[in-house]
Amino acid sequence: MLLDVIPATSTQGTTKEGDKDYIVRVALSPNMDLELHKKVFSDFIEQVVLQKIEMN
Repeated sequence: MLLDVIPATSTQGTTKEGDKDYIVRVALSPNMDLELHKKVFSDFIEQVVLQKIEMN
């Protein structure tokens, strides 16, 4: 799996880290366990969201 996380806009350089939005671009192999990766990715996103909530 190839994962690339990039800022959502070109103005992100002047935005403090906690306020930034990101786009995740993922390339998947055709023979991978998609259900497992969806669960792992969902767990990761949930953890990121919880961290952001705790920061505010």
